[in-house]
Amino acid sequence: MLIQQKLLVYINYNDISFSYFLGGHYFSYIRHDNNTWYLFNDEYVGKVNLHIDEEMQGLCFGGQFGTFSAMKKPYSAYMLFYTRTDGEYIATTALGTEVASQTNKNAQEKDVFVLHKSCQFEVEYIEFIKKLLQDNMPSLSDIESNVQIREASVLSFQLACKYLFQTGWHAKINLRGSAALWSDVLCQYLQSYPEIRSWFAIHILFRTPKILFEYLVRCPVNDVKLAFRKVLAMVTSLLHDDGPCPPPPNYTESSSKLTMGDYIMGALLDLLVTEIPAHLNCISTFCEFFYAYAEQGDFEIKHMLDLNILPTFILVAINEGPNPNIKYKLQSLTELHRIIFILVRSSDCKAPGESENLHLEPNKFCYSRYPLVALEERTRRMLFDQTKYLDSSIQEISLTEECLQFLQYCAWENKKFSGRVLTVLVKNMTSCPDCMFAHFKCLLLGILLLKDSLQSFRLNYLLHRTEYATENIISIIINLSKWDPQRTYQCIRFMVDFFFDCQEALTCLFENIRTLDTWHRCMDWLEEQITMGPGSVSESILKRTASMSRIYKYGRNLELILCDENKMPTAKTS
Repeated sequence: MLIQQKLLVYINYNDISFSYFLGGHYFSYIRHDNNTWYLFNDEYVGKVNLHIDEEMQGLCFGGQFGTFSAMKKPYSAYMLFYTRTDGEYIATTALGTEVASQTNKNAQEKDVFVLHKSCQFEVEYIEFIKKLLQDNMPSLSDIESNVQIREASVLSFQLACKYLFQTGWHAKINLRGSAALWSDVLCQYLQSYPEIRSWFAIHILFRTPKILFEYLVRCPVNDVKLAFRKVLAMVTSLLHDDGPCPPPPNYTESSSKLTMGDYIMGALLDLLVTEIPAHLNCISTFCEFFYAYAEQGDFEIKHMLDLNILPTFILVAINEGPNPNIKYKLQSLTELHRIIFILVRSSDCKAPGESENLHLEPNKFCYSRYPLVALEERTRRMLFDQTKYLDSSIQEISLTEECLQFLQYCAWENKKFSGRVLTVLVKNMTSCPDCMFAHFKCLLLGILLLKDSLQSFRLNYLLHRTEYATENIISIIINLSKWDPQRTYQCIRFMVDFFFDCQEALTCLFENIRTLDTWHRCMDWLEEQITMGPGSVSESILKRTASMSRIYKYGRNLELILCDENKMPTAKTS
């Protein structure tokens, strides 16, 4: 901009602004009138007393250096602005056009946006949002309230959700407070009006394609992740109960029978294809939602079963899921197995053509009050006709109790599965690492002690060679003694304990002379190990314990078990 003016010689100037660079930041001091100065920096705008010379020296120029000062001042750059205070000034043309109104409006809008954004991190604003939610919280006992109260509740909920998902849950916990407290309030709102739930699904959950993954799985703040999981589990159930509805925006699949809860579940399952393969360690966190959803009750479990989620999860567990090139680590699938166990134990496992036997007791290991749906044929084949999932599920050493209940439910009055699971468990118990022996021993014992009409079948399957089993467990123990004395003794001790727990098994053993002779060979081997004593060749392999003689006593004289009313006292062994 050219300004035509008369050239004069100016003598007096007046400082109007200082700008300097300090520690990676810029600071500016600007004079508003003769004696009023303002400081502008990254976080603060306020008055300062630069009309006092000492203040100006210290604030703007770092003070005076001492003669022997070793301190290095960090001030590294200055810019000073002056105006003249004397001389003649004659402008022959206008200084220029005014700033365009649209530009001025845009600048004001940006200023207001920055101001609002910064206010959202102020304690006063956060307390205002909390009070707004508390004051307008709908009463669950009076849902049909007047229109104004209803509108106030809806608007308060919408404002709080926008704040939390855009700013609040990204702030530090000492500023926003516990995420669980926020989620408790949101859940109470979500239980009130259907329009609140619908708005939350469309404008929050489906606002961006990745919001479910970012908050449910990848969120680095644990309390926010748990709070979101709780809210998501509740709203999914409530939306499913609300009935069929149109799909959310940009959702490809549509049906007149689908609920918003179905759409949410579909979006979550899509993560197994889109996001989870790139973040394999997140599969456990992902599955925790479905476990939390199932814990809410039979309605939610039936919802998952109706969506046919079970076969998808089983395929993922055996690394044959939507992306078969992805191989998950065994320890990351614990939560997945847990939800599979629940879904299977809530299904009717009988074959479609199998008639109901009124003389048989109902399966007491059912997770729900009664079987919710019939097991789909494809899932049935994966569970009862194949061993891939069985082999995978029993490796979960941290889920011994839940895995046992799953196996007991499937084996109840099921001859085919009973034989298969006994074969797999005996094989694993006799060949597993020492740290897993107790796990497989517990599973095997639980199956053998099942009190249904097939118990005698299982005992014969274990102890004798039958048309279903080519080798019994006692023969396996004899063969095992040739290369693993420690595991041989562990298995012998298991059998003696088992005879105390189940005297029907002892009776079954006495009925077969050939099997009884094989058992006596096991006792001969154990007697030989005891006779060798310390210093023998097998001493370094077989860990001798005080209970070894007691095991031999009862194992050699099985009749004592029938006479002894109490279980044999046990000692800890490796």
